[in-house]
Amino acid sequence: MMALETSPDNRFVAAYTNNNQTILLNTLISEFIVIDNPFNGKDGGKDGEEEEDDNKDKDEEDKDSEKIGTDETVQGLCLMDTHLVIYGQYSWVVFNMAGKRLSGRRVYKETPILVLRMESLEDFTVVYWSGDESNLEKTLETHKGGKTGRPLHFHSGFAISKDQVRIA
Repeated sequence: MMALETSPDNRFVAAYTNNNQTILLNTLISEFIVIDNPFNGKDGGKDGEEEEDDNKDKDEEDKDSEKIGTDETVQGLCLMDTHLVIYGQYSWVVFNMAGKRLSGRRVYKETPILVLRMESLEDFTVVYWSGDESNLEKTLETHKGGKTGRPLHFHSGFAISKDQVRIA
């Protein structure tokens, strides 16, 4: 298990495994859900809709898989009181606490996501880094109330307040 997260109300706990499965545990009733890699277009990649989803023609399926990366692995997760967000290198998927996929989002950057921190679905911060240890340049983007702040380019490290307002 990697990156254990607890929801703010302590009701849910989530973590992912090295084989790209995410486990969401309801701590009140000890019930858990296993979510397979949502970026591979299989079980976790469906929108939680019934059989209509299985009857799409091939072109529509290809368009859906372009929206969220098909060759991505689970990079991390964010757990809120009402949503679980699983992110990969270039996209993330939002689930409700029953494990039903609600939406997905792809970012079009040259560098992959290093860290995604979410206060809510509209207030979040994304840090991008190439992963190349010889190039420590990173980019931080903050989104508040549906508005995107100017990207902050920096090297090596940073510190951000819990409410995502101050950066040092």
